[in-house]
Amino acid sequence: NLPSLTYYADRVPERLVGADLAERLDRGDAPLVVIADTDRDRLPADVRARLRELGRSGKLRVFEPVAGSLTPAGKRW
Repeated sequence: NLPSLTYYADRVPERLVGADLAERLDRGDAPLVVIADTDRDRLPADVRARLRELGRSGKLRVFEPVAGSLTPAGKRW
């Protein structure tokens, strides 16, 4: 539940599991990604490399996709 982030970013939050994050990043619409510290370490290294940290609060971190971080054609995570 991230009401202040939703309000200030003027975006509707979307919940998904780590296994779906690479596909979500491929949409190319520059999502903000909020990940708990414990969940970040569970992501594949390739997916973590596609994210740049913007900030953190407590146990949560906010990331944005690194420019040009679309998955190469045909590659699935």
